[in-house]
Amino acid sequence: ARQLFNVEPKAKKGHRTPAAEGSKTQASEVIESLVGAAVDAAQAGRPLALVTFSGSDDEGVAYAESVFEDVQALLETGGKKTNSISPFPLPENFSDLDAVLRGSRLKSQYVLTGHAHRAAPGQPLLFTAKLFAVKEGKLVWSETYDSAQSDAPTTAHQLAEAVKPRLSAAPLPPSPP
Repeated sequence: ARQLFNVEPKAKKGHRTPAAEGSKTQASEVIESLVGAAVDAAQAGRPLALVTFSGSDDEGVAYAESVFEDVQALLETGGKKTNSISPFPLPENFSDLDAVLRGSRLKSQYVLTGHAHRAAPGQPLLFTAKLFAVKEGKLVWSETYDSAQSDAPTTAHQLAEAVKPRLSAAPLPPSPP
């Protein structure tokens, strides 16, 4: 186990060595990867992958989580869960390729991301949603919503209404036997 996670002996109480910090990060990445792979396998092949929305501060995280929960419900088709959920958000400054790769791993046609952030300290939250076409490997839609003009449920509703027509051509996954 020491080699797998590159764990060094503990430093004096209250002190952490750089190797120990790196080990914690490596262990977290391994666990995140294993959990993500299990979730991915269970949900593979659904037309839309929803990547857990994120925020840049506590208020942003709360706003993003609320929008995420509402969007999940609004994008269900006939009460069926037709979307894959990727439980780990992408890094704040993710690239289009990062999003497309996440959707590809889930074998989805589209991937939807969202992030709540501020243009400047003290400014209202902005929530940016992006929809990527996985096969084409590109961004197909993006919108930024201002929290000063709409609360999280309103943002979720507007986002779902904007995304639904783009997903209508995506076939639903087969029903279980």
